[in-house]
Amino acid sequence: MVSCASVPARRIGADATINCAQLVTMGENVLVAARCFIADFGHAYERLDLPVLSQGKRDPMPVEIGAGSWLGSMSLSCPG
Repeated sequence: MVSCASVPARRIGADATINCAQLVTMGENVLVAARCFIADFGHAYERLDLPVLSQGKRDPMPVEIGAGSWLGSMSLSCPG
């Protein structure tokens, strides 16, 4: 679930990605620049006999982008 407070603006730039398995929240007045990546999980990769894509998600944890935050171009926001 991606949740944004229902009050003042948020701006999400071109080609920004939000991958959400559990919860990503954004406060008010948040700027997300172009090509940012936000995810609340990683990929499992422990097994060498399986492609990463076949190993599923790993460690989902909520991501909270606080009010007034600015994520600069090409930044990465990870779980927890």
